[in-house]
Amino acid sequence: MRTKTCTRCRRTRGLGSFYRRCASPGGYRPECKDCSRDGANTRHRVDEMAVERTVAGDPPERLTPAEKRAAVQRLAGRLTPGQIAERTGLSYDSVQYYLQTGQPQHPKADRVAELAVERVPTKVIARQLGMSPVTVRALRREMGLEPQAAPAMERSAA
Repeated sequence: MRTKTCTRCRRTRGLGSFYRRCASPGGYRPECKDCSRDGANTRHRVDEMAVERTVAGDPPERLTPAEKRAAVQRLAGRLTPGQIAERTGLSYDSVQYYLQTGQPQHPKADRVAELAVERVPTKVIARQLGMSPVTVRALRREMGLEPQAAPAMERSAA
């Protein structure tokens, strides 16, 4: 059995633990499947400890864009943009950008809202827009349009 060492976790594993990739010299990705899955969507994750340190004025060396946005949003009501830039280590222009843009919105959020108001079921919306039902449900919840769950029928013990 052929093995390969993951470039992230440094563990040696069988080739079945690596995704195939034609462009790589050995024909497999350099990191194992577990590390690949863990690294997915890291730009959108928010480490609360990093945000708290940034708000306190001791930002870590690296912050994701989502963490920068969260820190700026938390300081927005209390400090001026210049003070926020000083405390977070961001440029003044970056602070202005995060203050003006607010939270990023899903590109199909408006259409989801229209269909939700018309009481179209989540699965139908997902199918029509080519989205995951989980994403549609999350968007509906964010907009306050999630249908209320039917109350559970109480069984009486006779």
